Amino acid sequence: MYTYLTWGIVILLAFGRGHTPPESINDSRLELSARRYKKGLEILRIIHEKLLELDYHYSGFLQEYAQDPHSEKDWHPSLQADLVLQDLPVGERRTALCVLDFSIRLQECLFYIQSETSLLYASNELLKEEAGRLFGNYTNFLNYTASLDSCRQADGWEEIDGRLESYLEQCRKDRLQGKEEVANRAHINLEFAVDRLLYFMDKYQYSIRRGRLSYERFEILLAALEKRQSCAVPADPLYTSLIEGVSLASQKFRETYNLAELEGSKLKDLLYGW
Repeated sequence: MYTYLTWGIVILLAFGRGHTPPESINDSRLELSARRYKKGLEILRIIHEKLLELDYHYSGFLQEYAQDPHSEKDWHPSLQADLVLQDLPVGERRTALCVLDFSIRLQECLFYIQSETSLLYASNELLKEEAGRLFGNYTNFLNYTASLDSCRQADGWEEIDGRLESYLEQCRKDRLQGKEEVANRAHINLEFAVDRLLYFMDKYQYSIRRGRLSYERFEILLAALEKRQSCAVPADPLYTSLIEGVSLASQKFRETYNLAELEGSKLKDLLYGW
């Protein structure tokens, strides 16, 4: 969509340097839309890869820390040993109770982390499905029928590029033959696809922000739990592993999943087609 400034420049060029044929203006607009379309397809491809990475992360995290809070096998090793003893001295009994308190709090914390991660996992599954539908809408006017997953597996991106070039050539021919309505409709298909992608990008970024904040919250909960532990026993292996896993995931949300492509030059290319 031209701004008033852009229209002013077009008028100045028309009167100052001679009339610019409408065909040239239309071709320029078509090429601009085509560049936006290609950049958008590239971004959709990147987002899909990140959604697959997130799917692997969430499912792996849930599987690794699948614990039964009612099972003694998942309690602290020191507590398991102490429960076998029937007659504990007072000092050891206090230590056992301290470990029990810590284990209960750890299991409660783990249950919260699992519940929140399950919600994030389900949300990511919905985004994956939406990415597939968006890809279909993005490519169906090119008569490309393969799904996003199939395109990824078969590396069908070059085929899409070829179909796009044929589509653009047909659009130019229609305009030269005076089929303005047909050519304009073909041009609108390109713009409409990009507009849908911009909306999806906002949803992806929101999902990443939500995941990052969730794992930062997990870190705070685990740090607070560590401060409350006063038992003179070795650290719980589950707790140590959980801290490492949450810390690594939090870093990935800040660096790996939070795509710079959606905020830098590629986003400008998508918006303006340069």
